[in-house]
Amino acid sequence: FIRLVMLTRPIATVTLTALLWMGCSTTNVQSLSNGPPPPSPQFVGFDLGTSGVRVSVIQKQKQQHHPETTADGTTELQEVYSRAIPWKDGAFDDPNVWIESVESLLQDAKQALPNQSLERIQSICVSGTSATCLLVNGKNVGKPSRTQARMYNYDVIASAAGNSNNNDPIHGVRAMEQIRSFAPKQHTALSATGSLAKLLSWHDEQPLQPGERLCHQADYVALRLMSQDKVCGKAPKDNERFVCSDWHNCLKLGYNVQDLEWPTWLQDCLTSVGLDWESVLPQTVVSPGEVMGVVSPDVARRLGLNQGTIVVGGTTDSNAAFLAATAQDEVLPGTAVVSLGSTLAIKQVSTTYVENANVGVYS
Repeated sequence: FIRLVMLTRPIATVTLTALLWMGCSTTNVQSLSNGPPPPSPQFVGFDLGTSGVRVSVIQKQKQQHHPETTADGTTELQEVYSRAIPWKDGAFDDPNVWIESVESLLQDAKQALPNQSLERIQSICVSGTSATCLLVNGKNVGKPSRTQARMYNYDVIASAAGNSNNNDPIHGVRAMEQIRSFAPKQHTALSATGSLAKLLSWHDEQPLQPGERLCHQADYVALRLMSQDKVCGKAPKDNERFVCSDWHNCLKLGYNVQDLEWPTWLQDCLTSVGLDWESVLPQTVVSPGEVMGVVSPDVARRLGLNQGTIVVGGTTDSNAAFLAATAQDEVLPGTAVVSLGSTLAIKQVSTTYVENANVGVYS
């Protein structure tokens, strides 16, 4: 028995935010016995897609007249602001445009929310397209170290052959040969559009420099939110940044989501081509919704956020869609969600671990 739920991906942002607020404690905002209750905390989610980016702001609604709805007098989380904008000049693969768009949407939300303030926001999370990634210079506050990001559908062989930058597809061929030499059969990292294939093809084109690190789309936005501006004259370590990611984004990079570790085969694969896997791969991988860190003082000051605003682990776009469609239900084996975006994706709950890279099925 399979229960199918159909939805379009913009819906995902609302429930993505609602589900990933769990890394923040709300005990300090529960109803007080005396006096009016304090304002409800708010939570922000960003969904970066192919055509644009969307923001959703939600808050926990107080129910003064019907406190019997829950033990603490609250009802479900409710969206209080939402907006989507297309990528500037169609620059969907420009990391600078990603950040500009996220900051622009936050400022739009600030103007639209009561009191024109972002001070009630307690946490922020980001979802991005699966396997969209770039290289950053960890020794230079995590700024992009090469040209455009490589998107979810960039094939290291086919896309390189048709690329206007005249990339030679031989780099992708060698990257895939390297992965096949180490990865388990049918592993999702065997995909030519996966993060690992992109990392190895970049390295084959031009060896990674010390400090260069792989960063997914959602990772990059979180990194910029948590990163202080570069300070000249400081010791190098003061301007060094490490990447923090989540289980879902790291899946196509080879992360073992069962044992929650970078597997030995992946370490050996990278070491064999002269890469320090501990430096190149995300240093920390958290569960979606788990705390990554807090926004930097520079970002908080520039955008009007509290300095303690938390950044939590995000997810990928079609996983966010699954959460959006099933959040209010008891999710049983056989439940499936079909999300319609620039591509069609199917997510289904199963009690069996399944992998078949030939047809794009993975767990």
